Amino acid sequence: MAESITRALVLDIKKHEENEFIVTFFNQKGVFSLFAKGLEKPTSKNKSNLILGGIVDIEYFAARSKEKVGRLKKATLETALDITNRSNSTLFIELRKLFLRIQNNNHLFLEYQRYMDDFNEKNNQYVLTYFYAQVMPHFGISPSFNKCFACGSTRNFVNFEINNGGFICNQHGQKSFLSPYVLHSIWASFHNLLSYIEITDIKLNYELQMLYKNTLQEAGIVNLKAGTL
Repeated sequence: MAESITRALVLDIKKHEENEFIVTFFNQKGVFSLFAKGLEKPTSKNKSNLILGGIVDIEYFAARSKEKVGRLKKATLETALDITNRSNSTLFIELRKLFLRIQNNNHLFLEYQRYMDDFNEKNNQYVLTYFYAQVMPHFGISPSFNKCFACGSTRNFVNFEINNGGFICNQHGQKSFLSPYVLHSIWASFHNLLSYIEITDIKLNYELQMLYKNTLQEAGIVNLKAGTL
């Protein structure tokens, strides 16, 4: 097996048999697993570097076919997430449910890495809403979040209907209107986390989070009820 090097997020670590574990990772190519030996040894360097929610640089031997599992050679922690913090732990559990379903190329890993330093008790509910929005296209839920779904205009939005096209402009939306504040927050939730956090209050974030969460659940994507590590 040829040796490979990549950067990835640690999603899960499970014991497979005596002195052998299966470690599940996620990166821009999707979810993948590797066998890892010796993680029970107190002196194991890989054990100390494989932290759930953390970003690691890994050296591994890739499997020769999709039906088989490769082997981890070395893991080096690049950025850790403090999952002893309850808010961080809850966020990671919810994001893991989403990432475990993605087995193809994606932008989510880079978004996680980009904003990881902003994960904290103040921001994490906003982070979760943002990732609910980001994950939708990967599951075939694709409201128009860049332009009016009717004409392609990128200006003068008056409404957003997640199950009926997405954004709509003032030339085509005649029945109901959302405030500019709400529309700006929806836009930011699909484009930039820090902007979304800056302009969105707690109440609106909760409403959007429930909207996005229910949309994912109604589509049968994933059970988003609370879980544990």
